[in-house]
Amino acid sequence: MEKIPGLYPLVKTDQNGKKCSGEFLLPACVGYCKTSETGTHEFPYSKQESKVCALIGDELENVTLSNCDPDADMSIRWVLIPKSKTCGCKNLTLLKTKGL
Repeated sequence: MEKIPGLYPLVKTDQNGKKCSGEFLLPACVGYCKTSETGTHEFPYSKQESKVCALIGDELENVTLSNCDPDADMSIRWVLIPKSKTCGCKNLTLLKTKGL
């Protein structure tokens, strides 16, 4: 778990200038995953397999911001953060652009 610069503390502002803020840890993954490239007989003559260290799972957790101005809008009083605490290697999908 990491304190992410620019998000610690997290501050949200509503349309009337009222603010809510909160401090929480965000799950972050760091590590190495296998990436490879193999030759082929068909264009583009190589096949790349890229993996990235990422959170496993896509569940989100609703966290209430603890420090709100009086009369702050309800829409800024919470934030969704990833719930997963597990990291692993995930395939990185490379986008193909038409014409390339």
